[in-house]
Amino acid sequence: VEGGPLLFLAGQTIFDPSTALQSSEKKMPIRIYPNPILQNKLNIELDAPSTQSVWLSITNLSGQVVFMKNFTLEAGKAEYRFHLPIQLAPGIHILQIRGDQWLSEPHKILICGQE
Repeated sequence: VEGGPLLFLAGQTIFDPSTALQSSEKKMPIRIYPNPILQNKLNIELDAPSTQSVWLSITNLSGQVVFMKNFTLEAGKAEYRFHLPIQLAPGIHILQIRGDQWLSEPHKILICGQE
């Protein structure tokens, strides 16, 4: 598939690059802090158009998905807190969130690990 590999979880396609390129998807602004990420604690703020199930993914610079989490967004502005696995390698990664009809802009994050 042009644009990258299909991603599967529990037998379901959760990311298909061929559909990610569709212009009908809206970009969702998100705020990520702190960045750099210390002690594997990540906060995300966003204003969701509706209550829905979404996927958060973190990839390394080689394009490998190193963390993926499904969670439910509540409609409206909200803050979500995550504790990332300690085995994530320190360094620069790319974070994105995918909803039903939208995709966040890719965000560069710096994971500093445990301190």
